[in-house]
Amino acid sequence: MHKIKLGSVRRKSGGRIHLTPRVPRSGPVATLCGQTLGEGSYAAVDAEPDCANCIRRSKDQARISGAFFAQEEGSELLRLSLEQARERR
Repeated sequence: MHKIKLGSVRRKSGGRIHLTPRVPRSGPVATLCGQTLGEGSYAAVDAEPDCANCIRRSKDQARISGAFFAQEEGSELLRLSLEQARERR
């Protein structure tokens, strides 16, 4: 089974490290815990997440799938699903 790589973001003002399906180059980002961080208000980080809701939701494939489609990243999720199906054969 593929482990989907999630991105980590943090508000530039500090605070918790959140998870997101993809860290966009520009524009807002939606986190797994349901927050939307506005353009320019966050930065990608390489640290481990510490948002309890993001961590809990990262274990729920349905939530991750929904988050990918919410960020219009459904094609990446479809590619991973097809790859996984091919490996099962």
